[in-house]
Amino acid sequence: MLFLLVQDNEKALQWCWDYGLLVKGMLCPRCNSQMKLSKKECIDGNIWKCRRSIEGKQHFEKKSIRDGSIFSGLRIALNDAVFLLYEWARNSCLDDCAFKLNLSKKRVSAWFKTCRMIVVKHVRSLRSDKLGGQHDVIELDEAQIGRRKSHKGRKRKEVWVFGAVVRGSLHRESFLKIIKNRKKPTMHKAVQKSINNHARLVVTNGWAAYEGLNELGYNHSSVNHSSNFVSPSNPDVHTQTI
Repeated sequence: MLFLLVQDNEKALQWCWDYGLLVKGMLCPRCNSQMKLSKKECIDGNIWKCRRSIEGKQHFEKKSIRDGSIFSGLRIALNDAVFLLYEWARNSCLDDCAFKLNLSKKRVSAWFKTCRMIVVKHVRSLRSDKLGGQHDVIELDEAQIGRRKSHKGRKRKEVWVFGAVVRGSLHRESFLKIIKNRKKPTMHKAVQKSINNHARLVVTNGWAAYEGLNELGYNHSSVNHSSNFVSPSNPDVHTQTI
């Protein structure tokens, strides 16, 4: 069915317009007027042109019909580009796709990678930059990696990391990032940048650098691990998940 809809460049162009993969109009970068779609002997058979005058001086601007689209820079016929997109969406084998369209595996692989990166970028844009929501309990912790036991043995590069996990989350919503130290300004900055302050509860150990999170808008509780691993007064206050 798709073959009949995009069997040549003209039909492929109309199909891309219908599904929003290409824009139906282009503004001239010189005069900001609508450019005209014109026939041209090129890979797409069409190009956007503008031949208007500004203060008596005529200019000539041209733009590819693929400008700003996912097909920009892909030097194959538009109908083949649509077929590549289709084959990627159906998870086709790279070798089979290259054979069907008479393209090199290198070119098909590069296009498949582009498609994956577009999807990754879109998915990331749908997610909040900060961990947790208003019904979540978030556990925080910090640790040092590469520390020598009793300061003996070969000296290693010691790195501090800061992490968090949403307790009870289906896919273990979490993160781990490197921080320069675990001093209070560093920890507060890391929490503010990474943790949603609308979370139901933010739980940490008793490290002094976490003090003051309530003043930053977090519902913060801590448990002193030298005394208890779970708070005697509130069983929700623990960092057993992380």
